[in-house]
Amino acid sequence: MWRLLSRFAWIIANGSLIVAAIILMVQVFSRYLFNYSFPWVEELARYLTIYMVLVGSALVIYEDEHPRIDFIYNLFGENGRKVLTVIFSGLTIFFLYFMIVGGWNFSSAGMVTRTPSLRVLWAYPRFALPLGGTLMLIFVLKNLYETLFKDPDRREL
Repeated sequence: MWRLLSRFAWIIANGSLIVAAIILMVQVFSRYLFNYSFPWVEELARYLTIYMVLVGSALVIYEDEHPRIDFIYNLFGENGRKVLTVIFSGLTIFFLYFMIVGGWNFSSAGMVTRTPSLRVLWAYPRFALPLGGTLMLIFVLKNLYETLFKDPDRREL
C-alpha cells in the first residue's frame, strides 16, 4: 500500500514538473520564433507547480528526508528521540489537519467559478491543498508508526 501511494505521488509530482517544463519551453519558442504566446501557459504552469510542490512534499515525508538538525536528536537516547519524533509528528499532524480541512473548504468554494485563462473550475487547482495534505498526513502517520513500533536500527534520526 505504501509503495502504491508513494508511486501515485511520484507520478503526480514528476508528471507536473515534466508537463510544466514542456509547456514553458513551447511558450518560450513560440514567443521568440513566432512572436505569439499562448494565454493559458503561465496559468497552467502555476497550477502544475503547486501540485508538484505539495505532492512532492508528501514524497519527502515518505522518504523521511525533510531537513532537521541532527545534533538535537543526538543529545538524547533512543527513548528521547522517540519522544521528540512524537512531539514533532503531533505538531505536523495538527498543521496538516487545518491544511486538509481548509484546503477542502477552499476547493469546494471553487465549484462555481472558473479560472481566467484555462476556464476550468477553481476547485481543480485548489484541490492540491487537500490532496497534498492528505498524502503528507498518511506518510507522517506511517513514519510515526515505524519510529514507535519497528526496528530502531532501520531509521536514522
